[in-house]
Amino acid sequence: MPNYAYLIIGSGMTSAAAIGGIREVDRAGSIGVIGAEAHPPYDRPPLSKGLWKDKPFESIWRKTEDNAVTLHLEKTANALDPRNKRVTDDQGTTYTYDKLLLATGCTPRRLSFGDDQIIYFRTVDDYQRLRGLTEHDGHFAVIGPSPDRFPRISRGCPPSSRRPSHAGINAPALRAVRSARFARLRRWP
Repeated sequence: MPNYAYLIIGSGMTSAAAIGGIREVDRAGSIGVIGAEAHPPYDRPPLSKGLWKDKPFESIWRKTEDNAVTLHLEKTANALDPRNKRVTDDQGTTYTYDKLLLATGCTPRRLSFGDDQIIYFRTVDDYQRLRGLTEHDGHFAVIGPSPDRFPRISRGCPPSSRRPSHAGINAPALRAVRSARFARLRRWP
């Protein structure tokens, strides 16, 4: 049973910042991180900004390995027993801790259709999938804050696919997106 002075549930930017803070006051305490993703902590903002402007992919990593951290990746914490200071993950491993930080972040609301055709764009895997799709002929619709967050998504795409449109979305799906309070469809001229 792994035992840590500090156990962090979540492997995002918050956990990376917490690791840095812990190391400022405790250089020797053991730190364990449980994270659902397959990757160590990384900066998310470059996924929709810098990497599309040719920032090196390697620049996103938070370098937690420099802080003597044990990463338990592709695992989800399923049970928390604060009285006994224990956490059990989805694979049945139980961890004990002295101090616990819940840094799980959030997940986007999901539409009731098109799971295999929608990229919710939250992770490095989402970035890599979208980057791969831009290398093929296709049309894209950006739903959310602004298509300007992806300044060079059209790089490498044929001219016909550089202007995302809603043409490939069926009518019921388009109505659902338009009526959704949490989404905004940007139409391109």
